[in-house]
Amino acid sequence: MVIEIKDNNVKYHNMEPYWVLVVAILIVKNGQQVIRVEESKFENEAYLQNYIAENPELIPLEEIHSESRNFIVTIREFETSSGPIDILAIDNAGDIYIIETKLSKNADKRKVLAQILDYVAALWEEYSENPDKFVEALGIDTSEDVLSNITENLSNSNFKLIVAMDSLDARLKTLIRFLKSHSTFDVYALEFDYYKLSDDDKTYEIFVPKLFGVESTEKKLRTTRRKWTVESFMNYVETELYAQFPERAQAIKAIYQHALEKGWNVRAGQSRGGSINLVPPNPLISDGRSILTVYAEYGTVQVSFGWINDNEIGNAAARIIAEKLKKAGMKLQSDYRNRYVGIPERLWVPNPKVLLEIIDEITKLPKSDQTLS
Repeated sequence: MVIEIKDNNVKYHNMEPYWVLVVAILIVKNGQQVIRVEESKFENEAYLQNYIAENPELIPLEEIHSESRNFIVTIREFETSSGPIDILAIDNAGDIYIIETKLSKNADKRKVLAQILDYVAALWEEYSENPDKFVEALGIDTSEDVLSNITENLSNSNFKLIVAMDSLDARLKTLIRFLKSHSTFDVYALEFDYYKLSDDDKTYEIFVPKLFGVESTEKKLRTTRRKWTVESFMNYVETELYAQFPERAQAIKAIYQHALEKGWNVRAGQSRGGSINLVPPNPLISDGRSILTVYAEYGTVQVSFGWINDNEIGNAAARIIAEKLKKAGMKLQSDYRNRYVGIPERLWVPNPKVLLEIIDEITKLPKSDQTLS
């Protein structure tokens, strides 16, 4: 790799960071002076952790996803019951990343995968039934689709796990290959070549990221991530989903058709596996926000109690949903009114009537703030 510095502008030549093994860097200054920079070492793990958190673009998301992504939040030392996660990050599609940093000299480096899985379990235990608390802890204000995808990923334990190190050994690569081949975990290792140069009272730092573990995931993501419309979603349900999960597909179709018949607004969600958002026709209930989201990939239905208005009509809608779910055998927390609750497939797909009745009764609610009898 050759780096040219001219009038404080930096240009890179023949830079292929993901495929080329770089052992030294040649820096050309003002077209004359050539400086050879040998690879440096990170001072400590905290330095690497802090640098990634402050410069998340170091993580090559374009290698993980088929479409352009960027992080909307990165948090250092995110607390869980299993200890603080080095870096917790969310991208603009609502995917959740758990990033753990280690240096190769650390004696515990081979335990890093067990540590990161422990964090996954802690997030699932603490937030899967209370995703709004998780979103609150993130401190972000984003779109309905992104929030919906965050809650779906949290409820279904869909996380991107990344181990970031200065050097990867063969054993860690083998463990990652094993996990990706024999589990649903989406795990990667990120290795950094690091160079440091002091010149003219300025310090230049060069990071060359190399991502491992993307090979077996890229094709799957390219075939499942789509830009959904209601039409494409329902076509997928009636063809591909029906071929694999006919009962789930039939139940989703029944809910979709019933919602349309009752005048509900149906919008396509943008979760990876496809979803539809159901918006009641009565604006007093949720001000045009969806209160039911039906996911194709896992058959989960999310009830966005937190988006239902705190008024007489909205509270009546929330009570209708809660009563129907309790009769169907679902346990709700006492503060369900402030939550985003996931209904598992087993509670509604065998008998979609519970959701059909919810749609019916909510549709009948008055469209003015008159007193309900």
